[in-house]
Amino acid sequence: PVNLDRSTEPALTKREWRDVGVITLMLLMMVVLGLGYDQIFNMGMVWVDQTVNLDSSMGRFPVAWFTSVDAGATVAASVGVIILWRWQAARGQEASDSTKIAIGGILTGAGVAILAIGSAVAEGGRVSIFFPVAAFLFTGTGFTWYWPAWLAMVSRHAPPKIAARMMAAAYLVGFIGSVTSGFVATFYETMTPTLFWTLNAGVCFLGSAAFYVFGPMLTRVLVSE
Repeated sequence: PVNLDRSTEPALTKREWRDVGVITLMLLMMVVLGLGYDQIFNMGMVWVDQTVNLDSSMGRFPVAWFTSVDAGATVAASVGVIILWRWQAARGQEASDSTKIAIGGILTGAGVAILAIGSAVAEGGRVSIFFPVAAFLFTGTGFTWYWPAWLAMVSRHAPPKIAARMMAAAYLVGFIGSVTSGFVATFYETMTPTLFWTLNAGVCFLGSAAFYVFGPMLTRVLVSE
């Protein structure tokens, strides 16, 4: 085995530690923004199974297939997003990473809000399958906007000495988000579905607002000397 002696690595400078701190703050903002996305794969599956009318003329629509709706939306949206970003870049109008992340969060929040609307419209009855399908289409599209932009932001601004480790740390968003969504899910049984999904949508919108308002300022800190 290769013995890597890290004792000879140069220490991080004060500026580099500042950048690590800013990226860590943004990571926590990402957890807030992406809570709804994690939640639809957590309590969302339970909600679909318990409240949505999955019967059709071709039989019962499997609950697990909704993850494919999200994945399909992500793949399809990727094509459109790449074309849009290239078109904007060619005209010098491409949105910043923080704005892209905010847009993705808004789309994700809208998807989660659709679940709340579906619950409210059903008034305790069976929810139309239209609502979860639409919700997963929105969240899949939102993920296409915010996840690549987040990874690009970290790779662009992480201190070169620890760039690989910072990229690995960027994926902690998924871990922390899953743990957080699991905690929030404990409120599902004490709240109405409408209120529960409204809460999760609100958290997504809060994270989006944080990136839209504070993202540019934090980015300026990262690029400053």
